[in-house]
Amino acid sequence: GYAQKFPALIATHGDDAKINFIFELARNIKVLSTRNSRARRILQKESFFEILRTFLVDKDRKIRLNILRIIRHLIIDEATIDILRNLSLHLFITRSLEREQRGGSLEKVQALKIVNTWLEVDPRRFPRIFAQSLVAVAENPEDKLRSEAIDTLRTL
Repeated sequence: GYAQKFPALIATHGDDAKINFIFELARNIKVLSTRNSRARRILQKESFFEILRTFLVDKDRKIRLNILRIIRHLIIDEATIDILRNLSLHLFITRSLEREQRGGSLEKVQALKIVNTWLEVDPRRFPRIFAQSLVAVAENPEDKLRSEAIDTLRTL
């Protein structure tokens, strides 16, 4: 399984293998994250999210984008939100949401999707920093995601 291969891959393979693995996992995450999937139980462990977190600061935008996509598809319940909060992943997600995008805004789109998913799954523990970031995006007339940020703020 993907989750079982991931730690060994990180420790023993070069950057190209890691990147290819992340892209493959991101492409297959919908199938792997079905509610009854054995893989889902493995992928939703805190140790797996710790590994994902390390890639949220990678210099490669495509890696960050795919890691955000993986995280978004793994958020299904309050237990997952607990893991994200324990690992302070909301801070990394905020960083992606507020990042200036020179080559497009796909990373910001994924971060906004995570924010919306979090709001759907556990609105009582919606991080204040998400709301502050949404306001910052909404106040920037140049931001392509301005209207989406405003829509999300309206649901709060």
